[in-house]
Amino acid sequence: MERGAELVLSRSSWSRLSSRDLLFKQRFVADVESTLAEIAAVVGEVPALVGFVETNTSGQGRPFFNAAAWCEQGEVRLIARKCLLPTYDVFDEDRYFEPAPEPRTIDFAGKRIGITICEDIWTHR
Repeated sequence: MERGAELVLSRSSWSRLSSRDLLFKQRFVADVESTLAEIAAVVGEVPALVGFVETNTSGQGRPFFNAAAWCEQGEVRLIARKCLLPTYDVFDEDRYFEPAPEPRTIDFAGKRIGITICEDIWTHR
């Protein structure tokens, strides 16, 4: 990037901090996943970490994952999913999202990068 960025980060790209019942609107999640593909397609050598909601296609657990996609060179190279799902104040993530068992890592530019989403950084070693 012209200002020398090595990584671009985006938080809660798919809607806002708390999605609530937007997740159950007919086209919302499909539109989010489609938009992620469009974003990934235009990302070049400087990767972008993009927060999004992912459909849980396993047939087990809750219907969605709170996720982040590592986009690089025109594609999604890795998807990390949130592990710790808060259920206090305005947060009711356990209602919508299936938790991941652990955070993910990716190797980039000679470094191993840990990808944690929100509170995951406080709980995993």
